[in-house]
Amino acid sequence: MLMLTERRFLMLAAAIGGPILSSCASSAPQQSRGQWSSLPLGAGGFITGRSISNDGKNLVCRADTYGCYTWNNDTSKWEQLRTSTRMPSADVAPANGLSEAGGYEIQVAPSDSNRIYMASDEGLVKIRSVPGHAGHVFACSGPLNPANQPYAVFMRSTDGCANFIPIANVQCVHAFGFGKAAPGSDHPAVYIAGLYEKRWGVYRSTDHLAAWNANTIEWLQIGDYPLGNYDMITTVEGDANEFGTVYVGFSGSGGAYFSLAA
Repeated sequence: MLMLTERRFLMLAAAIGGPILSSCASSAPQQSRGQWSSLPLGAGGFITGRSISNDGKNLVCRADTYGCYTWNNDTSKWEQLRTSTRMPSADVAPANGLSEAGGYEIQVAPSDSNRIYMASDEGLVKIRSVPGHAGHVFACSGPLNPANQPYAVFMRSTDGCANFIPIANVQCVHAFGFGKAAPGSDHPAVYIAGLYEKRWGVYRSTDHLAAWNANTIEWLQIGDYPLGNYDMITTVEGDANEFGTVYVGFSGSGGAYFSLAA
């Protein structure tokens, strides 16, 4: 656990480029009106595990060289969290036997903005609890590859992970996250970067809690390749205080954010 003071989010400009993602042809889905803007990370271009606390005070991310960082508003700089002064020495590379700085994922706890979780092992599976809804969990098996292709699914549990239901028409989810609920909704907005009805894109779901059905849920596309960038999306996180705003991180060219049209 790390106890942090108030942070504020700040990013600089980024380059565009990277590997192209393939997708299957399909009819164009309904799209949300808004705009993508550059949102890169000064600490590096490869971004995963970006997380924002529910009160909007703390921002953390995982970037190049497997480092985990937090934004310091006082110095306007990113600070490395995996250091011997912040963590037990056994958990800081090379003492822990892991490569580089040893951090693969990082998240701010939904229930406590001063509590941060970090994973020091790499894996395809991602699992996250729904803020404000105990026992509600989403999970994905990661990008498609020859080993997991039949099982690259996006799943939801409402009983604390005792049972998971695959979400219909969604496959190959590279990353997902939650954001502020839509006006009148009691369920946080769910954002994914992956294939929906065989079409690649970044999508949003805004249904009410009672109406959220894994078999019938529809997704609104908010973009296919943000800023025309074909780089792989490695992290997705909605804004906890502003509905419709969502941040994405790329595997080598910083990041971007989407906001609704005024």
